[in-house]
Amino acid sequence: MVGGEIVGLVPFYRLDSVGRCSGGESCCQILAGECNHIGVHHVKSSPSPVLSCVETAPQGAYISRVNVADSDKRPYDEPRDCKVLQDVHISARLMEDFSELAKGNTEKDLETCGVLGAFLEKGTFYVTTLIIPKQESTSNSCQAINEEEVFSIQNERSLLPVGWIHTHPTQSCFLSSIDLHTQFSYQVMVPEAFAIVVAPTDNSRHYGIFRLSDPSGMDLLRECRENGFHAHKETSDGSPIYEHCSHVYTNSNLRFEIFDLR
Repeated sequence: MVGGEIVGLVPFYRLDSVGRCSGGESCCQILAGECNHIGVHHVKSSPSPVLSCVETAPQGAYISRVNVADSDKRPYDEPRDCKVLQDVHISARLMEDFSELAKGNTEKDLETCGVLGAFLEKGTFYVTTLIIPKQESTSNSCQAINEEEVFSIQNERSLLPVGWIHTHPTQSCFLSSIDLHTQFSYQVMVPEAFAIVVAPTDNSRHYGIFRLSDPSGMDLLRECRENGFHAHKETSDGSPIYEHCSHVYTNSNLRFEIFDLR
């Protein structure tokens, strides 16, 4: 499980007119409107004072909704809840970069997990930070340890944990019963929270972005007291427990920073 607790907010850093981060000492360089690298910081003790760079999307920036694979169309693909969710923007490179960092574990059939931090501006969440905590992994589970290091980074940057990401090295792309409980711990605090599953061996789709159906799935998980892998009963209205997200978009101009605490 990742992040059994949820912590709160922060100031974000936006590029000023000369391409530097306003509000700090260090940031990635901007060339022709793009960062020329994404920093991966191996933090061994307290988090380093490096800033996350976010560029104001210029005219023509490419922003697209994350679509469900055609091979996985289901009757309940679109969320059934009537609550209005605020949009979430993630980097178009997020899944690819995470997969690369998880490659060593994936080759050993071990899961890898990470936490996604975002700031909220004008009704939109922007995911600017990926934190990979110290963790204990098996082929079908991943347990974050020393989570206070994750909370420290989130608090330093006032980031809201709006999601989490993990691999299924040899399994298909879905949320297990344990994953559902992890997602509940995020979504109960932040309704927009989502789970990304990266499944490199799933030929139908290599990743999925999911959330619990609300209220049906959320109500079911709220009442569940089981631990470990277990079967869940049907929801009260017969709808799926979880669904594909329709409020998450990839943003070609959104830059993010990676903290690898392992």
